[in-house]
This record gives sequence, C-alpha cells and structure tokens, in this order.
Amino acid sequence: MMKPYNEPSIQSIDHEKLTSKKRLVIVFCIFITSFSLLIYRAIYLHLAPDQKLQRLVSRQYNQVVKEAPPRGNIYDTNEERLAISIPSYSLAAHPHQVDNPQQLSAFLSRTLKLSQKELLIKLKSHKKFVWIKRRLDPKEYEIVHGQSLTGIEFVNETRRFYPNRELASQVLGAVGHDNEGLSGLELYYDHFLRSQDPDKLAYRDAKGRIFEKNLDPLKESTHSLGLTIDKTIQYVAETELTKVSKKWQAQRGMAIVMDPRTGAILAMASYPPFNPNSYPEYELNQWRNLPITDTFEPGSIFKAMVAAAALESKAVNPDDVFFCENGSFEIGKMEIHDHKKYGDLTFRDIIRVSSNIGIYKVSRSVGKKYFYNILRDFSFGDAVGIDFPGEVSGQLRHADAWQEIDRANIAFGQGVNVTLLQIASAFSVIANGGLLWKPYIVKEIKNDVGDIVFSRKPILVRRVIREETADTMRHLLHGVVKADGTGAEAIVPGYEVAGKTGTAQKFDWNLHAYSDEKYATSFVGFLPFDHPQFVIAISIDEPKGLVYGGTVAAPAFRRMASAIVQHLKIPPQQIRVPVIEVRGSPPPALSDNIVRIAKINQEGFSVPNLQGMTVREVLGLLEGQDISVAIEGTGIAFQQEPGPGQLIKSGGMCRVYFRPRT
Repeated sequence: MMKPYNEPSIQSIDHEKLTSKKRLVIVFCIFITSFSLLIYRAIYLHLAPDQKLQRLVSRQYNQVVKEAPPRGNIYDTNEERLAISIPSYSLAAHPHQVDNPQQLSAFLSRTLKLSQKELLIKLKSHKKFVWIKRRLDPKEYEIVHGQSLTGIEFVNETRRFYPNRELASQVLGAVGHDNEGLSGLELYYDHFLRSQDPDKLAYRDAKGRIFEKNLDPLKESTHSLGLTIDKTIQYVAETELTKVSKKWQAQRGMAIVMDPRTGAILAMASYPPFNPNSYPEYELNQWRNLPITDTFEPGSIFKAMVAAAALESKAVNPDDVFFCENGSFEIGKMEIHDHKKYGDLTFRDIIRVSSNIGIYKVSRSVGKKYFYNILRDFSFGDAVGIDFPGEVSGQLRHADAWQEIDRANIAFGQGVNVTLLQIASAFSVIANGGLLWKPYIVKEIKNDVGDIVFSRKPILVRRVIREETADTMRHLLHGVVKADGTGAEAIVPGYEVAGKTGTAQKFDWNLHAYSDEKYATSFVGFLPFDHPQFVIAISIDEPKGLVYGGTVAAPAFRRMASAIVQHLKIPPQQIRVPVIEVRGSPPPALSDNIVRIAKINQEGFSVPNLQGMTVREVLGLLEGQDISVAIEGTGIAFQQEPGPGQLIKSGGMCRVYFRPRT
C-alpha cells in the first residue's frame, strides 16, 4: 500500500533558503578576509622590515671584512716618533671561487714562504672567506698582485711600525694582527691607542664574488701618547747596556735613567732587546721590560737604604766608629765576611769601602720595626704603581719573621728581592731631598686634532727621610765615587758624582745555597751630587770574569752619564784641587814615572807620563783639572793622547788607553 506523498510546507522551504544564504555569506567573508590577509602580508613583506629576512639577505649578499685601522702614534718627550701606523695589504681567499687549489697553494707557498699543506687546507675549506697572510711586505704584494689570481682578494689595512727598530722595544711593546696591544705601553694604553672604526662592509653577487666595498678612508685614532722617554738618552742607555752585557757575556742586563725631581722615566732599557716589527720571531721572555717585571737581590747598593734608615733614626753619625772584626764575623752558626780585613771604620768609610760587617753593625743600632718601616716607605716589598703592565712588588719579609742572620743579610742586600725601578726610585729619594715621587712614563695624551686631553703631573707619594738625612747620604755616596772608593770607575770628569756599587751572589735553587759562580753586579748613581738632575741605575746579571759592580757596571754608568750631561747641556762644575807635586821619591801607590803636573801660564798645563798607572791613579791625578778624561779599557795605562809633556788647553780632552796586567 503506497504511502501518501506529503508536499513540503512553505515554511520549511523558506528556512532552507535562509540557511544557504548564511553559508554563502560566511564563505564569502572567509574568502575576503583571507584574501585581505594575503594582500596585507604581501604589502608587509615588500614594505615593512623583517629582521630574519634581513639576516638571511645579509648573510647571502653581504660580507664583513675585518680590517686593522690606524692606531694612535707614540712620541718621545721631544715629539720624535717611536711608534706609527703605515698602510699595508693583507691577502685573503674565497675558497669556492678558487679553480685549482693545488696550483694556487704551490704558488703562494713559494712566494709567501708559507706551508703548502696548510694553504691547501684553507683553499679547500667550505668557508666563504679565509685569511692567507696578514700584512704582506711590499715585494710579496707586487708579486701576488701581478698575477690576477681568481678567488684572491687584497684587504687594505694598516701595520704597526717602529721606525727605530729595537729602540725602547720592551717599553713600547708589540701589536697583534688584529690591531690589539700585546705588551708594553701598547697593551696598557690599548683603549686609547686603538681606533674605534667599524668593520668594513663588502657586497657580493650570487656566486659570492665581491663587486663593491665600502672604501671610506680609514680614520685616525682619537688619541696619541707623549712619553717622558727621551729618544737620545734611551739610545745611550741601550747602547751602553748592550756593550757592557756583551763584553762580560752576561745573561741579561737592565738600566733606568730617571728624573729624581719628578719621577719621570727618561730611559728604560733591557738586554737582550727585540724588534717589535717582527715580534713573532722572538721568545716571550725577550718582550719583558726587565726593570719592572723582574726582581733580583740587590747586594751592596741596598746599603744606601740601610744607611739612610740609620741616619734618619739619629742613632748614628757619619764619623761614628765601628769595629769590622778583621773581615769575618759569626752570627749564631753563620758567618759573614768582608772582601778585605777591616778593623775600625767610621760609618762614612763603611759606605765608601762597602763593608758587610760594618753595615750590619750600623743596622743593629736601629730597631727592627723601625728599620723595616723605613724600607717599606722606600716602597720595597710593594709595587710603586707605574703606568705599565706587569709590575711586580718584589719581596721584603716582615720584621717579625727576621732572625738575626736575616737582619745581617738584608743589611747588605741579600734575602730581599727588588726591581730596578724600586732601586732607582729609592736613590731618587736620596737625590731629591727625601721625597718619593711616583714614577711614570706617559706624560700626556692628545686627541686627533692635537689637543691635550690628559696631562700627568708629578705625584708626590710621601716624604721618606728628612732633608738633612738626604743631604748627609749624598755626601756619603759621593765618597764612594772617589779614587779610593769602590765606585772610582764611575767618575765623570768635570762633575761630582754620588753612587753605590753592588755585587750580590745569586741564590742557586738547585743547591739551596748562594752560588760562588753566579753574581748580579750593579751601580746606581746621580749627578751633580749636590743638586742631582738624573739618576742612573744599572744591573748586569751573571757577568763572566771580574764580577764586581765597580768593575762591570760603574764604567757603563760613566759612559752613560758623560753622554747624558752633554745631551742635557748640564755645564761642568769646574772642580779644582791643588796641583799635585811629588818631591823626592814618589809614594809606592803611584808609578815611579810620575813627577808632577805643572801649570803653564794661561794656556793650560803639560800632561805627565801616565803609562803604567791604574785607572784610579790616573783619575785621582787628573781630578780637578779643567779637562775631560776619556778612559778606554781596564788594567794598566799603556798609551795616552796627548803624549807625555805635551800641552793640553783648558777644556780639552785627555784620552788614556788601558790593558790588563800581564
């Protein structure tokens, strides 16, 4: 039976139509919204920045080229150039552009003297940029540039150049390939010297070939350094230090020239030197600025500080007498010695002849704590704070830890470690009237237009000793540099010199005892002694043969000081003593052929026969004459200019040649 057909109602049909329209509207809205979003996104991608996409584009089409812009120049105190930057080229490669790595590596290896194996690894790498060699020399650049090699690029840089080669090398330091200071002042003042130029940006095509590069001229650094170093004095110090170190086959040597009135360093030298233009060729220990970075046991030069402490305490006077035990004295189970058998000596003579036993007895007149505190005031056991990297403080044990033998050792410069800078500063205290000035090397910093942005003024640290003490010490040290003192070889004709010799046994850590073969010899002095204008400190490590400070270091002081007084135009003091006349038989201390120095009207005087005399005898005889005396060699005089009996005018030169006794 068929079911009857039910026709849909009008109400039902209208509802379905309405539903369909809603669906169409919804779909249409979704479509319009999506399309709008697509259009917005397209517009955004074209107009708005996207950091991620920019990084991708930059990585694909841009290349950062690190170049070394110029560093600030370094000048001496007279604005002579010590360190500058000059244009240079470095060689780089784009490995994916190189057609034949084997052939190219062979060529570059021959031309640049590099390992072909290492070059081949670079040229076959997947890197987009590799350095081949930084800072080519002109000849290398010409050869490679003339080949028009594919995949090779020259990068415009600057190179640090030291026009005076080894001069002040350990003071100036060195600069690395990436323009960073590695040592010395280049390291300490790197922030000022290094240019802040941004890296250079290069553009490359789809194959990675560079087609455009920012070639803006490299900007000058914003700062340059002006030093207290005097180029001429530095040259004198280095020349004489090298000469004496080679002559005595020393392991190393060091010297400082300082202005005692301000603390300014006029010269600072180390031996052996190095050439910072080719610093990779040298061992790191040759980079060290020895007067600041290395310590040594000072030996008898330390007696000056001990003597100053004793005078400052008012416990002793220069003419007080001490018994020196005839050259040997027991302290507990230990024994100390003098180089000669001295009996009674005045305090003055203890310094003049450098008696170990005498200076120990002088030190006993001062309490240990007081003695220790004075030494600390001189800055021993503490860094003096110079503007230079790597300064060490040395070592001075506290007085509470001293045994009596320790006091004795310290009195004559053993059992204490110092830097040569500390010694030069301490002698400057005596030279300038008792004040400790902070040593410094950089006196000013200028910006790129030459304006001074920093000027260092002398900094007074403290008063160490009274003026009266310093004055007495200058006179005591003046007695050392006399014909009968241990510093006779340091006499500078025409000038009154004060100073102290030092000869210290070195401690052998293998034997755990002081060596009988290894010594450190020193001389420290200043002139003119009554108003000193410079201090010179010299230390020679492990000289061979004669090891005494008066024999090794004192002559180097004399030659340095003689050149410096001329450079600084310090006038001679016109020192005069009575004419020496020998009546009857000459005293046994003098050669038999000495008769007298006879004054001859106003033209000058006749020179006696000096042959057969020692250096001390010659200097003692000619002291006070208005002439300069040049001493060449050691031992006994065998030749002289002018010859015996010839006239020498006032202000002239007498040159005497010596050779070892036979």
